Amino acid sequence: MYILVNIILHIGMNSIPQVHVITNFNSLEICEAKFDETLARLKGENKKGFITTTKENKKYLEILDTDKKLKSYWICNEVIFYKK
Repeated sequence: MYILVNIILHIGMNSIPQVHVITNFNSLEICEAKFDETLARLKGENKKGFITTTKENKKYLEILDTDKKLKSYWICNEVIFYKK
């Protein structure tokens, strides 16, 4: 089971980032498919998105909002502690 985590960093601020747990998925492929769906929903010249790969070959989505000066990272991680 995988979980999609969205970390929002306020550019230029020294505060602790906010972490939002979005939802659970049964596989990594389903979780990463949400990246493409999110990119398709981005509208406006001030918002840009990129799907990037880390050194460990893990995909993540980076979204930039220049008006609000926000940077958002969407990451799929395996759920270690999960209780139904």
